[in-house]
Amino acid sequence: LNTLLSISILGVILILVSNILLYPEDTLFITTSVTILSACIFSYVIRHKYPAISVLILTSVVLATMIYQRLASPGTTTTLSVVIITGFIISVMLSGKLFWFMHGLALAILNTVFIYKLDDPVAAAITYSTLYFILAYATRVLKFNYDKMHQNLIDINIELQQKANEIAVQNEELLRTQDNLKKLNLN
Repeated sequence: LNTLLSISILGVILILVSNILLYPEDTLFITTSVTILSACIFSYVIRHKYPAISVLILTSVVLATMIYQRLASPGTTTTLSVVIITGFIISVMLSGKLFWFMHGLALAILNTVFIYKLDDPVAAAITYSTLYFILAYATRVLKFNYDKMHQNLIDINIELQQKANEIAVQNEELLRTQDNLKKLNLN
């Protein structure tokens, strides 16, 4: 979460600065960038105490600003990319009911707001949903395998620590036996 939020903050700052320098008249994009940056910073501040809430705040604000930006400027294409990246974040950082709710919300947004004012909304909905599903599913599978390997490493580490403790006890017993044999030999 730390890395994700740090990269997000840096990325949004770069986007914001480039938009201020290159397109100072585009107040919509600057406003949405400032809103997302504020959510990133707030999420970063609360990440240790409330990690799931931190992710929920970030993804919700991003989705809300992308809805607003898409409705205010239907020709914008970056908003779709941001929603798909949000799906990646949801797959990696959330679980349980929040995971399913946020994915459902993102898919609903993709299939309503993003097909608005398109020539072929059915084809767009199928394409956007397929892209979203592929990324979200692949990310979830990778996360599941990562978590499984991580748990396996934890279990192996515990087992190795137990064996190391057993060896230390056996070593102490051998040293005592060696001392006893030395004493016997001296007598």
